[in-house]
Amino acid sequence: MRFVIPEQLPVQELKEGIEHRVAWGKNVMISMLKMVPAAAIPEHSHPHEQVGEIISASATSLSILAKP
Repeated sequence: MRFVIPEQLPVQELKEGIEHRVAWGKNVMISMLKMVPAAAIPEHSHPHEQVGEIISASATSLSILAKP
């Protein structure tokens, strides 16, 4: 197991106004997103199970679609 300090991870700009940091280990990966107001992530999907946690937000709409 390794420990990381999120602020020290490299930043990738996914699109304008969305910063992405990622850390991973043998069996887990965590993505951290920082978004400016009104930024939006295009609809997409993942082949594996995903877990998300919103730390702080103000939103007019939020849509999360999941298929079993």
